Amino acid sequence: MLDVPQWCGILNVAGLPSCVVPIGRTAGGLPVGMQIVTGHLRDLEGIDLARHVERVVGGFAAPPLS
Repeated sequence: MLDVPQWCGILNVAGLPSCVVPIGRTAGGLPVGMQIVTGHLRDLEGIDLARHVERVVGGFAAPPLS
């Protein structure tokens, strides 16, 4: 879990656009996402890919209220 900020930091320093799309939940109900990273000034391609992934996996589903 502590490795995650290191990878995000590398992308930020490099100036690469990225976005995260939800792709499901673990068996315990925790959300799982996929980070999409594109090249410099290719933001719209990453967003377009995120839309396609969302269609395939069913999109965001709010967690159940406890």
